[in-house]
Amino acid sequence: MSERQGQLHGLSEHELSEIRMMIEERTGICFDESRERFFSTRVREHLRAKGMERGTELLRAMRNPTSNTRGCSSGC
Repeated sequence: MSERQGQLHGLSEHELSEIRMMIEERTGICFDESRERFFSTRVREHLRAKGMERGTELLRAMRNPTSNTRGCSSGC
């Protein structure tokens, strides 16, 4: 099973897609298919930096209205 088909270090393709959609909805920044590798790498780095093991933890933080989702580097 390739990395693209399975888990990406605690980040499923579905979770990655949801994170991408939330970023696009909130900021207008679109990461298209040509930026897939860059995007997934940055999300995984962010997970590690925040001590999160799974994409679900990041999604939960992004959905939490009390977290600072605009400045994700400091809030989620």
